[in-house]
Amino acid sequence: SGQTPVWFASWKGHTAVVKLLIENGADISICDEDGFSPLYVASHEGHSDVVDILLEAGADVHQATTKNGDVPLGIAAQNGHTETVQRLLEAGANVNHQNKDGASPLYVASQEGHTEVV
Repeated sequence: SGQTPVWFASWKGHTAVVKLLIENGADISICDEDGFSPLYVASHEGHSDVVDILLEAGADVHQATTKNGDVPLGIAAQNGHTETVQRLLEAGANVNHQNKDGASPLYVASQEGHTEVV
């Protein structure tokens, strides 16, 4: 299913576990059956510290593996996770990325009423 231990630890925000798994060779690029990477699920949940760990370990901030072409920045913006959005932008995330529906991070944040992200 692609839901590896590092995927679950990222989703749940377990920073120490994510760090330990990476130190022991966990592959942070493996996605689940929906195309959600550890970076994507950490961004979805607003786990900024986990996002930092994954980025430091080489996670691809531009990886768009979901069926709709969504990226971590888009899902963080959609869910109003301002700190996570900031960290992804600092890591070079493309603020103008559009998914297959043409929706950018700015668009999804504004649609959800997250003015602090906009």
